[in-house]
Amino acid sequence: MPRNFDAIVIGSGLGGLTAAALFARAGHKVLVLERNHSFGGAATVYHHGALAIEASLHEIDGLDASDPKGPILRALGIDRDIPFVDVGDLHEVRSPLFNEPFVMPRGLDAALAASRAHFPQQAKGVEQYFERIDAVRQAVAMMSDHQDDRSWWLWNAPTLPWRLWPLIRDRHATLSEVFGRLFGDNEAVKLALASNLGYYTDDPDTMPFIHFAVPQASYLTGGGHYIRGGSQVLSDRLVAIVREAGGEVEASREVEAILLDGNRTRGGIARPRPTTSGMSLRRLSSETPRRQFWRRCCRTTSAQRSCRVTRAGARRSRCGPCRSD
Repeated sequence: MPRNFDAIVIGSGLGGLTAAALFARAGHKVLVLERNHSFGGAATVYHHGALAIEASLHEIDGLDASDPKGPILRALGIDRDIPFVDVGDLHEVRSPLFNEPFVMPRGLDAALAASRAHFPQQAKGVEQYFERIDAVRQAVAMMSDHQDDRSWWLWNAPTLPWRLWPLIRDRHATLSEVFGRLFGDNEAVKLALASNLGYYTDDPDTMPFIHFAVPQASYLTGGGHYIRGGSQVLSDRLVAIVREAGGEVEASREVEAILLDGNRTRGGIARPRPTTSGMSLRRLSSETPRRQFWRRCCRTTSAQRSCRVTRAGARRSRCGPCRSD
């Protein structure tokens, strides 16, 4: 028998779980399907004997007043339910390129002062670098604050090119291109400022500068924070929020197909082990045997493994050989 939901989320990474928790808290019935045996994606912890090991996420950036994540964390009560531990200085770099180890402290002003003191001959480029990443983050935060306020965008349309200039200016630039313009061939200052590059990529020649600037400025402004108990604590809390709101979260469920009605998603076919069952989005009628036959014949769409929320749509239309009855 098909089960009915307002939304089906495929994948239980932080993106999928956060979207599911917000939608469930808004009063909708949500189903989350995860192909692995545990929830969280990169935000999981596995154990080897007594040793707890982070699969990927080991700290969270920001959490300051201007962090775009703040409203989401507060809306879900995560800021109250989960303790975050400030890690202090962000990193220390030791290299033959330096006479003394370089420590990157938390706080934009402190980080700027430390970088300028360590590389006095690169002071101008260092100042421009910190101004640049801070401007990018502020532009993104502004967009996040007003993303649903159409009147704000219309009222401020004349000034938007100026407000969004940090994003417009660097929209096509890579990290290595910006560093090259600011610091030339001085690899020491580049290493000091981006020694945590491995958080994001292993190739600065292809890393978009904006994608680097936003989290890097967030780390510098708000600091890094460890989730007490590991990132699995955060994933488990999001799962609990979905269930507390009446939703369902299921592991070891592989999605075989996403069902479409025209340009709308209407459900999915998941394969639990060892049987197969169907789910449909609410307000759509049950399938007739004829429609089930055609659906099985034309099942060609594989579910993406990335997190996705599909909203219900009641309009029925033709979908290739799968015709509405």
